[in-house]
Amino acid sequence: MKKLIKVLVILSGLVFVSASGYAQFSIKAGGTYPYMIKSDLACAKDFAQQQIGVYAGLYENISFWEKSKEHTDHSMGISINADFMWNTWNTSYKQEIKEQYSLIYTKCNVKYVHYMNIPITLGFCYKLQNASHSAGMAIDVSAGCNLLYRLPLKVTYKAGSEDYQYKKQYNLAYGVAAHAGISFLAGDHFSVGVHCHLLNIMNNSGSESAIKVSSGEEIAHTDFEDKKVSLYPFAFTLAIGVVF
Repeated sequence: MKKLIKVLVILSGLVFVSASGYAQFSIKAGGTYPYMIKSDLACAKDFAQQQIGVYAGLYENISFWEKSKEHTDHSMGISINADFMWNTWNTSYKQEIKEQYSLIYTKCNVKYVHYMNIPITLGFCYKLQNASHSAGMAIDVSAGCNLLYRLPLKVTYKAGSEDYQYKKQYNLAYGVAAHAGISFLAGDHFSVGVHCHLLNIMNNSGSESAIKVSSGEEIAHTDFEDKKVSLYPFAFTLAIGVVF
């Protein structure tokens, strides 16, 4: 609840700054296509098998320089981005994972990993519009940090007369985030943008456990941690924005 209150306070502050006339607050939504740079790390394969997912974002542009010419308006500002990207594994990789566990366990049911990246970045935005503001474009570059939350892999299976569940739980991961994008503006309140995000991951850890479903008793548990992790997933997004 405290975290939710903090988020609401921050969002209220952004809207207040926007209303003051010095900034514009935007909400964006669209799709995201993940791409993974090749790596020899064992965990890299999982990252490379993600499919097209969902994108949403909050964007604040605080203008500090404006110049009007005969037919165009130019401005530059500080940009604040808070984005959310949700992806899961592609169908063929899900099938591969299920076949692997089906060789070990009977009557197995698999719940697959979901990836939720939350890059938060700070940078600069340049905006060019015609004199009537009916059309224009904006270029944004920023850098910051990326947070990665993953829903666990769960495999429910039967051994004898008992049902068991294997779970691979991941800790929160983090890394460097960078962003570059271009948006095409339609009036003062709508945009369509293409963006590229670097979602660096610098740690990969968690735990593996097995429980007896009927009693909840944990029968096995082990922690894991990959050393010297440096993964470079990218996400390409196409988003529609509404400016307030």
